[in-house]
Amino acid sequence: MSQHDATRYREQAEYCLAQARKTVDPKEEETWLKIAADWAQMADECCAKDSRG
Repeated sequence: MSQHDATRYREQAEYCLAQARKTVDPKEEETWLKIAADWAQMADECCAKDSRG
């Protein structure tokens, strides 16, 4: 995976956070926040793999 992948994953996380802020349904917000956290974790793991070589 590359830095480009990590950037794309972070963009997806931001999109999900924006969707969570827009919704008025607490369950939907929770779902969007979970998905955002998953994308952010993938980005972090991607960066960690790059730094280890």
